[in-house]
Amino acid sequence: MIIQLHKNCTAQEHLVLDELLAQNNIKTVEINTQFNHYLVCILKREFDIRHIGNLACVKDVHRVTDGYKLVSRQWKVNPTKIDLGDGVIIQEGDFT
Repeated sequence: MIIQLHKNCTAQEHLVLDELLAQNNIKTVEINTQFNHYLVCILKREFDIRHIGNLACVKDVHRVTDGYKLVSRQWKVNPTKIDLGDGVIIQEGDFT
């Protein structure tokens, strides 16, 4: 499961989410990118994402059911963009 957090998520809202995940024995890895903030969750059993989808700090939840090596290309809509600063952005097919 991949949880995308709102950029303005407060420490208290994040704590509520962390506690809910801990109560359900869900281990998380926090990922910060230039554009978004995510929690990648490792699940041992099924979990109803509706329990967290309505929390204040949660922007979106992606349920992942395929093998981890296949997941990235499946749910990723746009190619990865890297912001090098000063208005320079590189992405797949645009290295000029």
